[in-house]
Amino acid sequence: MRSFISFSKAVQIVIPLFVLMMLFHLTILVGITAFDVVPLDFLWGGRMSSKEELLLFELFSLIISGICLLIVLIRAGRIKLPALLKASRIALWLLTVLFFLNTLGNLVAKTAFEKSFSLLTLVLALLCLRIALEPIGKNPAH
Repeated sequence: MRSFISFSKAVQIVIPLFVLMMLFHLTILVGITAFDVVPLDFLWGGRMSSKEELLLFELFSLIISGICLLIVLIRAGRIKLPALLKASRIALWLLTVLFFLNTLGNLVAKTAFEKSFSLLTLVLALLCLRIALEPIGKNPAH
């Protein structure tokens, strides 16, 4: 895996992906709150039952996406917090598992829209795995 894609290339790809995920969730939140657009059938596998429930889940997703971005930025040395390097590496292993499980969940979703996210979550799982595999101290940013 390390010879397939470099640590720095994986970071360069995953950062914009997390930013785009945050923008996606933010767009949904704005659509719900400002325009009263509530796409219950298209999001979360069509399992949300109310506007309030969707708002809560989307807000949670926005926060989690931001935390994922922060973890990558710390691990890549773009945010200098050396005391958190080991924790960020562990978190990336957890994110790898989470995104692989999310890929499986997306594959069995009710809507084609949700199923289409399988590729994104698989790519995120593989990129998080690549970043997690890099030994601390091998990255030139540290």
